[in-house]
Amino acid sequence: MNLGDIDRWDIGALDALEETLTTRIAVLADVENELAAIESLPGWTGDASAAARNASGLTRADVNHDAVGIGAVRALTQQTRVAVAHLQSQLGGLRETATANSMLITEAGGVLDAAFAVPPTDPSARAVREKIRADLHDSAHALIMQAVDIDADAAQVLARAGDGTLVGDGAVDLASSLTTGAGQGELSAPFPPRDATASQVDAYWDALPEEQRAQMISEHPQLIGNLDGIPASARSEANISQIAGDRERLEQEATALRAKLDDNTFGGFFSDDDAALGHVQNKLADLESIERSLKDNPGALLTVYDMTSHERGLAAIAVGNPDSADHVTVTTPGLGTNIGDSLESMVREAKNINGEMMDQLELAGRSDETVANVAWIGYQPPELGGVSWWDSISGAGDVASDEIAKDGGASLASYFHGLDAASTNPDPNISAFGHSYGSLTTSEALQHGGSEVVDNAVFYGSPGLNAVGTSEMGMDYEDVWVMDAEGDYVTSLGRLGPFSPFEAGPYNNNYQEISTAPGTTPDGIARDGVDDHSGYPRLGSNGELRTSGYNLAVIGIGRPDLVMK
Repeated sequence: MNLGDIDRWDIGALDALEETLTTRIAVLADVENELAAIESLPGWTGDASAAARNASGLTRADVNHDAVGIGAVRALTQQTRVAVAHLQSQLGGLRETATANSMLITEAGGVLDAAFAVPPTDPSARAVREKIRADLHDSAHALIMQAVDIDADAAQVLARAGDGTLVGDGAVDLASSLTTGAGQGELSAPFPPRDATASQVDAYWDALPEEQRAQMISEHPQLIGNLDGIPASARSEANISQIAGDRERLEQEATALRAKLDDNTFGGFFSDDDAALGHVQNKLADLESIERSLKDNPGALLTVYDMTSHERGLAAIAVGNPDSADHVTVTTPGLGTNIGDSLESMVREAKNINGEMMDQLELAGRSDETVANVAWIGYQPPELGGVSWWDSISGAGDVASDEIAKDGGASLASYFHGLDAASTNPDPNISAFGHSYGSLTTSEALQHGGSEVVDNAVFYGSPGLNAVGTSEMGMDYEDVWVMDAEGDYVTSLGRLGPFSPFEAGPYNNNYQEISTAPGTTPDGIARDGVDDHSGYPRLGSNGELRTSGYNLAVIGIGRPDLVMK
């Protein structure tokens, strides 16, 4: 199967087959009506009547058996026609993109770049072309794989229809037989390729027709909801669909654990049941916070959701749609952050930054551009304290280690790539904001591939970055900024330089340091400063973002020339 086969797929023939099958169904309907008329003739009794009715019943069984096969083949024909039309439309779009960039897609899915005969002298221009070529390659191969899957499904259904092995259990009339057959004639939605990149996942999703996308969301929400490269809107739909089931499961676990503790003379002293109950209660609080955040922010998207993998839940909520936004920011928090206690305030802060970015775009005459702001708690930041004495001890050790940051950074880097891959914009402006221990996590994300798609980064309240300079993150000096508020006790660690627990701090003159002090910004608004660790993205006493929040907003729209230094 190759792209040429997709071109040669005859939708007209599928239309004709569907019309023929519909005609056949009409004939069967006439036969059923005639049989029903024979069986209901009033006053006809005796041996002839019994024989006729017996023959009618046998014929009706044959009709229903035929209808099961016809229903399956017609459903297959309908879905194949839609799927093939989608593939051909997608292929046409890929070829238009290839032609516009002087590239050629081969039937096998390869991409030839005419410009490579005379390579661009500008490395960035070459990188752009290579990304276009790679995306075309991934998309072409996703179309081929989808075509292979359609062909395999069709062959299986047709073989079963031909050898009579389709099951008609429970079908008692023509309508139920057709419905039973249709259920056995559906195309199955394929799974994404194993170990796929975000770009390959995006290509896989684009190759699916709407019906199969809906099937994947409905049947495999745990996979789709957290798969980087799937559009944020689809991820959110999948994630939200799991909340009710998770709440029921957690409430049942809590009831069972309470019963065990009540029956134990020593409570949970000699077991882990009390700690387990605490973790379950924390996750129930997490669910409440997620639902309040979504309710208070209509249109917000739940782009990360996991209530099974860790002691606390994982979540990320986007204000605005990252799929279509021109500018996307992702804020990663640090020490002591969890969904139950922190998500709602983080979403409010994201909403405030969102509004400021829109205001600044309007002042710049760019009100047609759109923004999205993500509050990302997609990892488990260190916590001092917890549901047991051991949590407190281990938490104290966690905050002095970079292991959590490295693990979280890998997830965050993948999330960045997913935003870029799923965006309908060819090159969205993505900004990474890291606060406190989250600055270290963000730095690790950039060092592990996130810098390939992130355009700007801001670190504030940072204890250190494990990077002496921006180049170690793969970022240019002019695209990275740091902020340090007067009175922020955490940044004292970041100023220890080589003595910092995280090897290198951002406050070493190797990063652009911008203001957190009170002042009047270029838009004429007097803004408060910051004098603690948590106030950077919050509103000041006058209801406006502080200088630090303003700086985040203008960097988020790609206007660093407007920052307060």
